[in-house]
Amino acid sequence: MRVIARPADAADLPALIRLYRGLEAEMTALHPMWPLADGLAEPVESSFQRLLGDDEALVVMGEIDEYPFGFAVARIVEILPQAAGEKIGSIRLIYVEPEAREISLGEEMRDHLVDELRRRS
Repeated sequence: MRVIARPADAADLPALIRLYRGLEAEMTALHPMWPLADGLAEPVESSFQRLLGDDEALVVMGEIDEYPFGFAVARIVEILPQAAGEKIGSIRLIYVEPEAREISLGEEMRDHLVDELRRRS
């Protein structure tokens, strides 16, 4: 079994949308305001297109044997004004389909994001 995290691209949009809808359903069951306050702006496809084109955002696909079972979104953000313009990496969204949660795919995506965020800082 091959578990990888890799940068997403425009060809991944259908999988990103499918996975996002899984995250949205799960989070809405826990917190009904999630899609209105914490999710991506609709239409989600446009939000992902913006993220994929944003130099300070990272979108990662998590795959098992080349099938997308997860995604993650991170970005570089400025912290509070008293930090004098310092920036940090922030993982905003991470999701792994339930049937793939015991295979370390989430950890693989997290590690990929952290390595890339450190490289960029």
